[in-house]
Amino acid sequence: STDFVNRPFIGKFFNSSRDIGLTASYTLKQKGFPIALEAGVYNGDGINNPKFTDSPSFSGRILFGSMEGFRATAKFYKTAINENEDYLMWGADLRYDNSLFRFETEYMNKHNYNDFEGYAGDLSSVYAQGLVKVPVNSKTFKRVEPALRWDAMGYDMLDRGFGVNRTTVGVNFVLNTNNFNSLFRVNYEHYFRSSMDMSKLFKSETASDNKLSLEFLLVF
Repeated sequence: STDFVNRPFIGKFFNSSRDIGLTASYTLKQKGFPIALEAGVYNGDGINNPKFTDSPSFSGRILFGSMEGFRATAKFYKTAINENEDYLMWGADLRYDNSLFRFETEYMNKHNYNDFEGYAGDLSSVYAQGLVKVPVNSKTFKRVEPALRWDAMGYDMLDRGFGVNRTTVGVNFVLNTNNFNSLFRVNYEHYFRSSMDMSKLFKSETASDNKLSLEFLLVF
């Protein structure tokens, strides 16, 4: 999601968004309520690490709807990083967007087939977020967008509960520009930790501290 300064846990701890490989898509239905299929095979090692590996990765996704109005997707990703990390990731998301507001929610599960200390166990995450688009009659701002997100993550989460969950409150100030899109963001993140060991993911002591973030974004 691009509605907040920091990505949800799903975007940060589950899978990279770029890799070396090939993706193909086929649209089953274009008008009315679009339906599309996607499949991919990849041979790199994730984002910003373009090296070839011995074990290709595979992905698949089915999409219902479009980015405007209602959209739902279901997807999977199979990757073997090394002899200790052999993952199957699967999940689904729902989204609705119009001129007044946007809402989306997503769940993902990351299962390791290799039983190795520090890597085994199902890692799950879920988030739900919403944003309201408030027009502003101003020379400086085009729109103000109050936003709220809750996300959670944990190992074997259905049985053991959340290892960490977080509430993010934010406001986006969309600037009134003609040639490019720009906005200023203010976010506050509040973390709630349990006794579950999440040190493999939060490697620094300050990674899960409450924080205030400011961001200025230009999109050409």
